Amino acid sequence: MLLTVLFMALLITAYFLTHCGKQPTTSSKSADSQVAASVPPAVAPPSSAAIPDLPPPTATKESASAAPHPGQVRLSAGKPLPEIFPYQTERDTIQTLATTYDPKVIPKIAAYLTHADETVRAASLNALIQIGHSDAVPYLKDALAKAQGDEADRLRETIEFLSLPEAKIGK
Repeated sequence: MLLTVLFMALLITAYFLTHCGKQPTTSSKSADSQVAASVPPAVAPPSSAAIPDLPPPTATKESASAAPHPGQVRLSAGKPLPEIFPYQTERDTIQTLATTYDPKVIPKIAAYLTHADETVRAASLNALIQIGHSDAVPYLKDALAKAQGDEADRLRETIEFLSLPEAKIGK
């Protein structure tokens, strides 16, 4: 048992050394104070007045590969470093907009239903499902005309879901 625990500690240390580039450190602070310091304060969802603008969507796969992503780091020679998570900024912004549950953000999110990157399109669709408003149906139908395969099936299912009548509870 002790050997297993030591082996696991060695694996964790090796993971931190390879992936973080730092050695795990210990300090004189108690474990409770370290956990309390790492917990972020509660953040209220943004109001519809503070809705951020998304960067314009990339229309085609060719144009997506032509220009580097705005968040991409460049070497001193001017060549971009490869990104680990391309389009993460767009996905994060789409998710932030979805947490407002405000139908006013639907056009901004729906603009990404035809993005060149599949993960951005999926994030946009998931955000529209999360908002759950029928105002998204026309945008979904436009995207369905351009979609294929499983993505088209998911768009059809979402259109059917958002087209359902609202439930009248307590009446």
